[in-house]
Amino acid sequence: MGFINSKDAERISEAITNAERTTSGEIVAVIADQSSRYEHIPLMWAALLALIVPWPLIYFTWMKVQIIFLIQLIVFLALFFLAWHPKVRMALIPRSILRANTRRRAAEQFLAQNLHTTTGRTGVLIFVSLAEQRVDIIADSGIDGRVPKGTWQSIVDEFTSEIGAGKATDGFVHAIERIGAHLSEHFPDLVARTGYSQRAFARQSGVSFSTIMGLLHPELHPGRRGGMQRRTAWRIAEAYAAIARIAPEAAFRLLIIERPVEPAPSPGAPL
Repeated sequence: MGFINSKDAERISEAITNAERTTSGEIVAVIADQSSRYEHIPLMWAALLALIVPWPLIYFTWMKVQIIFLIQLIVFLALFFLAWHPKVRMALIPRSILRANTRRRAAEQFLAQNLHTTTGRTGVLIFVSLAEQRVDIIADSGIDGRVPKGTWQSIVDEFTSEIGAGKATDGFVHAIERIGAHLSEHFPDLVARTGYSQRAFARQSGVSFSTIMGLLHPELHPGRRGGMQRRTAWRIAEAYAAIARIAPEAAFRLLIIERPVEPAPSPGAPL
Protein backbone atom coordinates (compact mmCIF):
# COMPACT_ATOMS: atom_id res chain seq x y z
CA MET A 1 0.00 0.00 0.00
CA GLY A 2 1.48 3.38 -0.99
CA PHE A 3 0.15 5.24 2.05
CA ILE A 4 2.79 3.73 4.34
CA ASN A 5 5.70 1.35 3.72
CA SER A 6 6.92 -1.58 5.82
CA LYS A 7 9.31 0.64 7.78
CA ASP A 8 6.45 3.03 8.59
CA ALA A 9 4.29 0.08 9.67
CA GLU A 10 7.00 -1.05 12.09
CA ARG A 11 7.22 2.44 13.55
CA ILE A 12 3.45 2.56 14.06
CA SER A 13 3.47 -0.90 15.66
CA GLU A 14 6.26 0.17 18.00
CA ALA A 15 4.31 3.29 18.96
CA ILE A 16 1.30 1.15 19.88
CA THR A 17 3.48 -1.21 21.94
CA ASN A 18 5.01 1.71 23.84
CA ALA A 19 1.61 3.33 24.44
CA GLU A 20 0.12 0.08 25.79
CA ARG A 21 3.00 -0.55 28.20
CA THR A 22 1.53 1.64 30.92
CA THR A 23 -2.18 0.97 30.47
CA SER A 24 -4.66 -1.87 30.56
CA GLY A 25 -6.29 -0.35 27.46
CA GLU A 26 -5.75 -1.49 23.89
CA ILE A 27 -5.08 0.50 20.71
CA VAL A 28 -5.53 -0.85 17.18
CA ALA A 29 -4.75 0.98 13.92
CA VAL A 30 -6.44 -0.06 10.66
CA ILE A 31 -5.86 1.31 7.15
CA ALA A 32 -8.46 0.49 4.47
CA ASP A 33 -8.23 1.21 0.75
CA GLN A 34 -11.88 2.26 0.79
CA SER A 35 -14.94 1.89 3.00
CA SER A 36 -17.30 1.03 0.12
CA ARG A 37 -16.95 0.27 -3.60
CA TYR A 38 -19.63 2.79 -4.65
CA GLU A 39 -20.29 0.87 -7.88
CA HIS A 40 -23.82 2.28 -8.12
CA ILE A 41 -22.57 5.87 -8.35
CA PRO A 42 -21.45 5.84 -12.05
CA LEU A 43 -24.65 4.05 -13.06
CA MET A 44 -26.86 6.46 -11.12
CA TRP A 45 -25.29 9.65 -12.50
CA ALA A 46 -25.04 8.34 -16.08
CA ALA A 47 -28.70 7.23 -16.06
CA LEU A 48 -29.90 10.49 -14.52
CA LEU A 49 -28.13 12.72 -17.07
CA ALA A 50 -29.00 10.43 -19.98
CA LEU A 51 -32.69 10.76 -19.08
CA ILE A 52 -32.43 14.56 -19.39
CA VAL A 53 -30.68 14.54 -22.79
CA PRO A 54 -33.72 13.67 -25.06
CA TRP A 55 -36.01 16.45 -23.83
CA PRO A 56 -34.32 19.48 -25.45
CA LEU A 57 -33.79 17.41 -28.62
CA ILE A 58 -37.49 16.51 -28.77
CA TYR A 59 -38.72 20.08 -28.18
CA PHE A 60 -36.17 22.09 -30.15
CA THR A 61 -35.15 19.82 -33.07
CA TRP A 62 -36.77 17.67 -35.77
CA MET A 63 -34.51 14.68 -35.13
CA LYS A 64 -35.94 11.23 -35.57
CA VAL A 65 -36.67 9.21 -32.45
CA GLN A 66 -34.05 6.64 -33.44
CA ILE A 67 -31.33 9.31 -33.62
CA ILE A 68 -32.36 10.77 -30.26
CA PHE A 69 -32.29 7.32 -28.70
CA LEU A 70 -28.82 6.70 -30.14
CA ILE A 71 -27.54 10.01 -28.75
CA GLN A 72 -29.04 9.13 -25.39
CA LEU A 73 -27.30 5.76 -25.39
CA ILE A 74 -23.95 7.30 -26.35
CA VAL A 75 -24.27 9.92 -23.59
CA PHE A 76 -25.13 7.21 -21.05
CA LEU A 77 -22.14 5.04 -21.97
CA ALA A 78 -19.73 7.99 -22.11
CA LEU A 79 -20.82 9.29 -18.70
CA PHE A 80 -20.77 5.82 -17.18
CA PHE A 81 -17.18 5.13 -18.20
CA LEU A 82 -16.09 8.63 -17.21
CA ALA A 83 -17.67 8.29 -13.77
CA TRP A 84 -16.15 4.83 -13.32
CA HIS A 85 -12.71 6.39 -12.82
CA PRO A 86 -12.04 6.25 -9.04
CA LYS A 87 -11.24 9.96 -8.65
CA VAL A 88 -14.30 11.07 -10.62
CA ARG A 89 -16.49 8.57 -8.78
CA MET A 90 -15.37 9.81 -5.34
CA ALA A 91 -15.92 13.44 -6.41
CA LEU A 92 -19.55 12.64 -7.24
CA ILE A 93 -20.36 11.24 -3.79
CA PRO A 94 -21.82 13.61 -1.16
CA ARG A 95 -19.60 14.10 1.88
CA SER A 96 -22.36 12.92 4.20
CA ILE A 97 -22.35 9.51 2.47
CA LEU A 98 -18.55 9.31 2.66
CA ARG A 99 -18.69 10.08 6.39
CA ALA A 100 -21.44 7.53 7.03
CA ASN A 101 -19.69 4.74 5.12
CA THR A 102 -16.36 5.42 6.82
CA ARG A 103 -18.00 5.39 10.24
CA ARG A 104 -19.86 2.17 9.43
CA ARG A 105 -16.69 0.43 8.25
CA ALA A 106 -14.80 1.66 11.32
CA ALA A 107 -17.52 0.23 13.57
CA GLU A 108 -17.25 -3.09 11.75
CA GLN A 109 -13.49 -3.13 12.30
CA PHE A 110 -13.95 -2.23 15.97
CA LEU A 111 -15.97 -5.42 16.42
CA ALA A 112 -13.76 -7.51 14.10
CA GLN A 113 -10.69 -6.58 16.16
CA ASN A 114 -12.54 -7.60 19.38
CA LEU A 115 -11.96 -4.17 20.91
CA HIS A 116 -15.39 -4.38 22.55
CA THR A 117 -14.10 -7.24 24.74
CA THR A 118 -11.21 -5.37 26.40
CA THR A 119 -10.95 -5.18 30.18
CA GLY A 120 -12.91 -2.21 31.44
CA ARG A 121 -14.16 -1.39 27.89
CA THR A 122 -10.97 0.51 27.08
CA GLY A 123 -10.39 -0.37 23.42
CA VAL A 124 -9.62 2.43 20.94
CA LEU A 125 -9.56 2.08 17.15
CA ILE A 126 -7.78 4.45 14.75
CA PHE A 127 -9.33 3.91 11.32
CA VAL A 128 -8.01 5.47 8.10
CA SER A 129 -10.00 5.11 4.85
CA LEU A 130 -7.83 6.17 1.93
CA ALA A 131 -10.38 6.58 -0.88
CA GLU A 132 -12.67 8.68 1.32
CA GLN A 133 -9.68 10.56 2.75
CA ARG A 134 -11.11 10.27 6.23
CA VAL A 135 -9.84 9.34 9.68
CA ASP A 136 -12.12 8.01 12.40
CA ILE A 137 -11.46 7.16 16.03
CA ILE A 138 -13.84 4.86 17.89
CA ALA A 139 -13.39 4.49 21.64
CA ASP A 140 -15.28 2.08 23.85
CA SER A 141 -17.53 3.36 26.61
CA GLY A 142 -15.01 2.83 29.43
CA ILE A 143 -12.48 5.36 28.16
CA ASP A 144 -14.89 7.48 26.11
CA GLY A 145 -16.85 8.39 29.23
CA ARG A 146 -13.74 9.65 31.03
CA VAL A 147 -12.21 12.05 28.51
CA PRO A 148 -13.52 15.56 27.76
CA LYS A 149 -15.95 15.92 24.90
CA GLY A 150 -14.17 16.64 21.64
CA THR A 151 -10.97 14.82 22.63
CA TRP A 152 -11.11 12.27 19.82
CA GLN A 153 -12.06 14.87 17.20
CA SER A 154 -9.11 16.99 18.28
CA ILE A 155 -6.78 14.01 17.70
CA VAL A 156 -8.43 13.33 14.32
CA ASP A 157 -8.01 16.96 13.25
CA GLU A 158 -4.32 16.96 14.14
CA PHE A 159 -3.83 13.61 12.40
CA THR A 160 -5.53 14.71 9.17
CA SER A 161 -3.51 17.93 9.08
CA GLU A 162 -0.30 15.91 9.29
CA ILE A 163 -1.52 13.62 6.52
CA GLY A 164 -2.19 16.72 4.40
CA ALA A 165 1.36 17.86 5.06
CA GLY A 166 2.71 14.51 3.82
CA LYS A 167 3.56 13.23 7.31
CA ALA A 168 1.14 10.32 7.61
CA THR A 169 3.38 8.16 9.79
CA ASP A 170 4.14 11.05 12.15
CA GLY A 171 0.40 11.67 12.35
CA PHE A 172 -0.21 8.04 13.30
CA VAL A 173 2.50 8.08 15.97
CA HIS A 174 1.32 11.36 17.50
CA ALA A 175 -2.30 10.16 17.55
CA ILE A 176 -1.26 6.90 19.23
CA GLU A 177 0.80 8.79 21.81
CA ARG A 178 -2.10 11.09 22.68
CA ILE A 179 -4.55 8.18 22.95
CA GLY A 180 -2.03 6.25 25.05
CA ALA A 181 -1.67 9.21 27.41
CA HIS A 182 -5.43 9.30 28.01
CA LEU A 183 -5.57 5.53 28.56
CA SER A 184 -2.62 5.63 30.98
CA GLU A 185 -4.21 8.46 32.94
CA HIS A 186 -7.58 6.79 33.37
CA PHE A 187 -6.68 3.09 33.10
CA PRO A 188 -3.07 2.74 34.26
CA ASP A 189 -1.48 -0.70 34.32
CA LEU A 190 0.57 -0.17 37.45
CA VAL A 191 2.14 -3.62 37.32
CA ALA A 192 3.26 -3.18 33.71
CA ARG A 193 5.11 -0.02 34.70
CA THR A 194 7.44 -2.14 36.83
CA GLY A 195 8.34 -4.38 33.90
CA TYR A 196 6.58 -7.39 35.44
CA SER A 197 3.66 -9.30 33.94
CA GLN A 198 0.63 -9.61 36.21
CA ARG A 199 1.28 -13.33 36.72
CA ALA A 200 4.95 -12.69 37.58
CA PHE A 201 3.90 -9.97 40.02
CA ALA A 202 1.40 -12.36 41.63
CA ARG A 203 4.21 -14.88 42.21
CA GLN A 204 6.46 -12.12 43.56
CA SER A 205 3.71 -11.03 45.98
CA GLY A 206 2.91 -14.55 47.08
CA VAL A 207 -0.78 -14.27 46.17
CA SER A 208 -2.97 -15.80 43.47
CA PHE A 209 -3.29 -14.33 39.98
CA SER A 210 -7.04 -13.89 40.51
CA THR A 211 -6.32 -11.78 43.60
CA ILE A 212 -4.10 -9.46 41.55
CA MET A 213 -6.74 -9.21 38.83
CA GLY A 214 -9.41 -8.39 41.42
CA LEU A 215 -7.20 -5.66 42.85
CA LEU A 216 -6.24 -4.08 39.53
CA HIS A 217 -9.64 -4.48 37.84
CA PRO A 218 -12.31 -4.10 40.53
CA GLU A 219 -14.92 -3.26 37.87
CA LEU A 220 -14.66 -6.89 36.72
CA HIS A 221 -14.29 -8.49 40.15
CA PRO A 222 -16.27 -6.22 42.50
CA GLY A 223 -16.37 -8.67 45.39
CA ARG A 224 -12.78 -9.84 45.32
CA ARG A 225 -11.08 -6.64 46.51
CA GLY A 226 -13.79 -5.90 49.05
CA GLY A 227 -13.20 -9.26 50.72
CA MET A 228 -9.40 -8.97 50.68
CA GLN A 229 -7.69 -8.98 54.06
CA ARG A 230 -5.62 -5.95 54.97
CA ARG A 231 -2.65 -8.23 55.55
CA THR A 232 -2.92 -9.48 51.94
CA ALA A 233 -3.30 -5.94 50.59
CA TRP A 234 -0.23 -4.76 52.47
CA ARG A 235 1.77 -7.78 51.31
CA ILE A 236 0.93 -6.83 47.71
CA ALA A 237 1.75 -3.18 48.40
CA GLU A 238 5.12 -4.08 49.95
CA ALA A 239 6.01 -6.29 46.97
CA TYR A 240 5.06 -3.48 44.60
CA ALA A 241 7.01 -0.95 46.66
CA ALA A 242 10.15 -3.11 46.50
CA ILE A 243 9.89 -3.45 42.70
CA ALA A 244 8.91 0.16 41.99
CA ARG A 245 11.27 1.54 44.66
CA ILE A 246 8.63 3.60 46.41
CA ALA A 247 7.34 3.68 49.99
CA PRO A 248 4.88 0.93 50.96
CA GLU A 249 2.33 3.59 51.94
CA ALA A 250 2.58 5.14 48.46
CA ALA A 251 2.20 1.70 46.89
CA PHE A 252 -0.87 1.08 49.03
CA ARG A 253 -2.38 4.36 47.82
CA LEU A 254 -1.74 3.42 44.18
CA LEU A 255 -3.03 -0.14 44.35
CA ILE A 256 -5.93 0.18 46.75
CA ILE A 257 -7.74 2.67 44.55
CA GLU A 258 -9.35 5.74 46.15
CA ARG A 259 -8.60 4.55 49.70
CA PRO A 260 -6.67 6.45 52.40
CA VAL A 261 -3.36 5.13 53.75
CA GLU A 262 -3.95 2.87 56.72
CA PRO A 263 -1.55 1.81 59.46
CA ALA A 264 0.21 -1.53 59.14
CA PRO A 265 -2.40 -4.25 59.73
CA SER A 266 -2.68 -6.82 62.47
CA PRO A 267 -2.80 -10.42 61.15
CA GLY A 268 -6.17 -11.50 59.79
CA ALA A 269 -7.88 -8.12 60.04
CA PRO A 270 -10.38 -7.58 57.18
CA LEU A 271 -10.01 -4.67 54.76
